This record gives sequence, C-alpha cells and structure tokens, in this order.
Amino acid sequence: MRDPLGAGYVRARLAAAKPETHGVIWASWLRAQSAIAANADAEAEASVRQILAQAKDFGPAWDLLEKLARRAKKSPNEIDALRSRRLAALGADSGTESERLVDRARSLHQRKELQTALDVARAASKQDPTSIDAAELVGDLSAELGDDKAACLSYRTALRIAANAAGASSETRSSLPQKLLAALERARGTEPPVFTRAEIADLLAALEKSLPDDPRIVIEAAKDDLTYDTNNPALNVTRAYARLEGFRALHKGIPLERLASGSVQHGPTS
Repeated sequence: MRDPLGAGYVRARLAAAKPETHGVIWASWLRAQSAIAANADAEAEASVRQILAQAKDFGPAWDLLEKLARRAKKSPNEIDALRSRRLAALGADSGTESERLVDRARSLHQRKELQTALDVARAASKQDPTSIDAAELVGDLSAELGDDKAACLSYRTALRIAANAAGASSETRSSLPQKLLAALERARGTEPPVFTRAEIADLLAALEKSLPDDPRIVIEAAKDDLTYDTNNPALNVTRAYARLEGFRALHKGIPLERLASGSVQHGPTS
C-alpha cells in the first residue's frame, strides 16, 4: 500500500467492499490503513469511526483514532475527551491499571474535580513509576491547584523518565522542560522560598540537560548567582555576568529571540 499506484488500486477495491459481503470491521480497517498510507487522514478517520459505530470495543480503532487526533494537533482537552470515551468503551481492556487511572484522572480534570483528579493521578504514578503521562499529569494538576513546588518536582521526574524512554514523543520532550521552567519561575516568586539553593540547582541542571540552548535557563541560573553570597554582592554580579557572557560566547551571532521566543523580556531582575 506504500506504492502510489498499488495504493490507488487497493483503495478503489476497498471502497467497493460491501458490509454484507466483506463485513464492516475488516474492510473499514483496511480502508483506514490504505488511507493513512496515502496521507488521507480525513478518509482514515471516517473509516475508523465506521468501525467504532459497529464495534466500540475494537481497541486498535481507538488507538488509530487517537493517533489521527494527535497528527491533526487536536487540543489536549479533545485528546482527553477521546481517551475518556475509549476508557468507557473498553473498560479493563483499555490499558494497564496505571493507564486507566491516568484516563480517569483526565476525565475528572475535565469535570474540574481537580483535587480528586490529582489523587488519582498520583495513584497512577505510584502504580507505574515509569509512566511519563502520570508524572506529567501530576505536575499539570499540581500547577493548576497552585502548588508549583510539587509541579516542579513532578515535571523533573517526568523529564528523567522521558530521557530514558525511547518511545517518548518529540512533543513530550519539548513540552516538559517548558512546563518545568514556567513552574520554577512561579515558585521562585513566592515568599518564604519553597526551594533551597541545592534544589534549584538540581532543577536547573535538569532543564539545562533538556534545553541546553535556551537562554531562559541560563538567566534563571544567573538570578541564583545574584544571591549566592549575601556578604559579597560584587562577587555575585561577577558570577552572573560571567555565566551570561559564557552562554553568549557559545551562541555567538545568534539572537536570543531565535534561541527562545520571549527570552529578551526574561532577563534577571533581582
């Protein structure tokens, strides 16, 4: 089906397949697969939905529908709604215990039952400590509930899992550092401080490993330099500028805004 001529022939034959002679599920499934090979995602989705209208417990169809939704860059809420429908249709067959708990937590999140959703997400993470989705969801819910320290720690955990997971999507690898950076910025603005200097250094190290060319991370580290020694502010300023100049030397000629949008407005203010 990857050959353009062959794919056209197969799709034409499948289009002529009738439920009474070929059955609904497998003819529709093959139509969906041939449509995907031809980059005809709308056609593939129509075939998948035809399957689910007749056999809502056909797990591969739900998996393919989610893949198509992600390819179409549907919103997180739309993906969560799809996962909730999948869970309702498949029940215990919808995945591992941790995956089912994650889906339940997302459904609770949609209903704005945030604390209950967080409890369920934590149970999912405990059930499977290697689940990126569970750790990230704990972070998202913690952030939404205003606990930025817990959010930072959960995002860091998710980052470490993703670093060792060959199957982690590029979208996940990209979004997690951004979420951690945003949560850290918020957490650092609280009084009294919620993180020790060592904890901040650990979080910044995790960020730097994930986004080595992002100037916002070196700026956060420079902010930390400015309070390094309360008895020697001149040394603090020297440390901060040395860090910033070192970063600029490594990225000579590249505007900060090209490295990370918004970084020009991100400079140290402490």
